[in-house]
Amino acid sequence: MQAALENEDMAAMPATAVTNVIVVGASAGGVPALTNFVASLPAELDAAVFIVLHSSADSPRLLADILARKSALPVRYAVDGDPIVAGEIRVAVPDCHLLLEPLYMRVVHGPKENLSRPSADPLFRSAAWSFGPAVIGVILSGMLSDGTAGLWAIKSCSGTTIVQDPSDAIYPDMPRSAIQSVPIDHCLPSTEIGGLVGRLVSERTHRESAWERDPGMRIETQFATMQTPAGDLSAMDKIGKLSPLTCPACKGSLWEIDDVHVLRFRCHTGHAFSAEVLTGAQSDRIEDAVYTAIAALEEDVQFSGVLEKRFGDRDQTHLAEQYRLKAEKARQSAEALRALLVRQG
Repeated sequence: MQAALENEDMAAMPATAVTNVIVVGASAGGVPALTNFVASLPAELDAAVFIVLHSSADSPRLLADILARKSALPVRYAVDGDPIVAGEIRVAVPDCHLLLEPLYMRVVHGPKENLSRPSADPLFRSAAWSFGPAVIGVILSGMLSDGTAGLWAIKSCSGTTIVQDPSDAIYPDMPRSAIQSVPIDHCLPSTEIGGLVGRLVSERTHRESAWERDPGMRIETQFATMQTPAGDLSAMDKIGKLSPLTCPACKGSLWEIDDVHVLRFRCHTGHAFSAEVLTGAQSDRIEDAVYTAIAALEEDVQFSGVLEKRFGDRDQTHLAEQYRLKAEKARQSAEALRALLVRQG
């Protein structure tokens, strides 16, 4: 299959397979919100619906069945290369990103974004690039800020933005992050979003054939499909500026991407982070380093104690005292690092 996103001369592509595309992102607390959303969608919906729920790589494939019990529309997991068809719901599979091209869906094992795969941002970004004003983006319950950058891409391509009311979300971080950074068209409880989407779709009578898009959006979508060669620094320079920071996933250099109110970072292997997620990841790296240091110091205490006894048994008191002092110094350092972890906690 020849991916439409590989066409570098494509300035704008009208949505030819469907007239409306709905993309939905959720994380922690997302299953109840998604259930409410699909239950309130009309049975006759002239739109294709795509859902990303953060999940671990070994998560069982249960979400499609759970949603199908409440949905009037058919619900299936996404399959790479399947056509985009109105009137059905497709769900991202665990450990793969779900992306959209003008005629086809893609299921790819690309670099994680915001420490997640699947992630809402790649789905939203690819939908914005391929379908522009035909896209309705929805953010539901979840932690941190995944989906905010993707919702900004949808808005910048004249799409419609919807978030679950944070007071209605089990975990309000994702909706709140979007509200703080992106012009939001609608904010309401999850039980009402499906009905709103149905009305918005039924009221749409005109669709623009072209729209303004940042070429960097296409480059970032190619990162998710592994089409951009690793180490292509010229591609990185087109989407951001080199920062002094390093990627917590692969230790490569990070480029800073500033989408107006959405500050993000991406490395040349494709890992991407919001500023909030990157801060948390860097904190985790520091904590891991401290635990590693504690383990090394405690091993030093044990080994120095063994050497102290050995040299003491041989009446080599000078060397025994030297290792006693070394063990005490290592013990004090380990205790100081443990106290630091307690204060941080």
